Amino acid sequence: MAAPTISIRPLDLHSASAAEWAAFHQFRRIRHAESCRDEPLLPDAAVEAYRRKRSPYWQHVGWAAWEDTGGGESIVGYIYADLPDGSRPEMASNGHQMFVHGSVCKEFRRQGIGTRLLAKVGTLAAAAGRSLVTSTTEQEDGHAFLRHFGGEETMRYEENHLRLDRVDWAMVKRWFATLPADLSLTTYADRVPMAAFERMLPAINAMVADIPRDRLSIPVIENSPSMIEDWYGRLGQRQGRHHMLALTDANGELAAMADLLWFPDTPDRAGHNLMGVRRDRRGQGLGKAIKAAALLHVRKALPTVELMTTGNNQVNAPMLAINRQLGFFTHRSGGFYEIPADALPRE
Repeated sequence: MAAPTISIRPLDLHSASAAEWAAFHQFRRIRHAESCRDEPLLPDAAVEAYRRKRSPYWQHVGWAAWEDTGGGESIVGYIYADLPDGSRPEMASNGHQMFVHGSVCKEFRRQGIGTRLLAKVGTLAAAAGRSLVTSTTEQEDGHAFLRHFGGEETMRYEENHLRLDRVDWAMVKRWFATLPADLSLTTYADRVPMAAFERMLPAINAMVADIPRDRLSIPVIENSPSMIEDWYGRLGQRQGRHHMLALTDANGELAAMADLLWFPDTPDRAGHNLMGVRRDRRGQGLGKAIKAAALLHVRKALPTVELMTTGNNQVNAPMLAINRQLGFFTHRSGGFYEIPADALPRE
């Protein structure tokens, strides 16, 4: 049997044709069945609307591996690179790196397709002056592939799930009842007004910077108001709703917060985005209290939700402890890799 004819060509999802999108959707359905069949498959229209929107902060570049069967072409592999725009003040600290993710259909592995796709990234990194490439994987063969090209796993992460029908709601209410009297709770549903978001943003950025990151070397990107506006625009592509619960002190300063995301195309689940407590208010039970407030809000405001999801770095022991007490369990785990750009293959 003749070996398949594989060609590697750029695939810009921002401006892809209808035929290219059809091929890409078929590819992602195959990869979904191979690697995450227990996760919801997002509708084609939702994925296309979200991926067509360009970011003013990242340059997105992609390539596809196309198989020519003689009667047409299909995508059997895809890789993309997101390059922070170092000319933007918010991204300047990350101008030396680029994030990469890709995959090849199982039937077509061990034929050099992944290496050929990665060579496109290596060539781009050299041309763009990037010294570091970062990537993530949750698959064993993905770990092996990244290590083969000099990748070092610098952080482990896990996706945790909580079934709401198994929650000890009496315990959650007890946690909520411990909210200190000197703090005020404000609940924002669907969107946080930008004026309020802008006031809270320095404190939120500080909380994000405090999240344990193991040996991860890339700097934390501090969000600006314009980045939040751009993010809200992206959420709008999927009609996403952003809920936030904020605890503020007598001076109006943010002491703790929790936020979550909900999308109508996955109505049975909501995802925790961030939970943080200001440094000087730690050790007072605010983490449990604000987490409980968020769960009680979901139960009331989002009645279709049956499952909560959240991502945690494995070195974030305080957050993991709270989640375990609530009943969160590890659904899957993976590794964050850093690779010297000069270790990658090039064309």
